[in-house]
Amino acid sequence: MRHSLVTLTPGMIDVDVPGWTLTAGHGTRTGREIACHDSFHEDDDRDLAAAQAWADGIIGRRLTWQRQVDVRSQWTQFTRWEGQ
Repeated sequence: MRHSLVTLTPGMIDVDVPGWTLTAGHGTRTGREIACHDSFHEDDDRDLAAAQAWADGIIGRRLTWQRQVDVRSQWTQFTRWEGQ
């Protein structure tokens, strides 16, 4: 059984509120938003670990997360984590 792709993306979830968006489906543009949450911790590594644990809890199982970076230009890139 193949599980659908789950994407965890950092970014602004409201005006001046950094956080995480969890989507299901293929890609952040075509995926269905499942949930969002404001940042968990000021430290980036701890924030990422907490966000992944939060997403695992929503999905109901521990996922394997892989970092994906979309480079749009020399100065612009977008990072997200894909879990399967």
